[in-house]
Amino acid sequence: MSDTILMDALVELAARLTTRADNAYMDMLDIARQDASLGWQIKVERGAFGRKELDAHCDAAEKLGRHRALNEAARELYELINTSIRHD
Repeated sequence: MSDTILMDALVELAARLTTRADNAYMDMLDIARQDASLGWQIKVERGAFGRKELDAHCDAAEKLGRHRALNEAARELYELINTSIRHD
């Protein structure tokens, strides 16, 4: 495999990871806008914070964690690509 083909594959992979990170972030925002995710403080005070609310918050946290991990992987790849380009 030539260096150019390998570099193209790395750039494509980094772009796909970035897209997946963006999608996970958008999924998290969708969950955060649901009624179950809104007003948790007042729901806790009133004793109305139940399983549905907890599940929504856990789902949102999982999506945000996924976004962060995928974004970090993409950044690392882009850094490797940029370092390689500067050395050529």
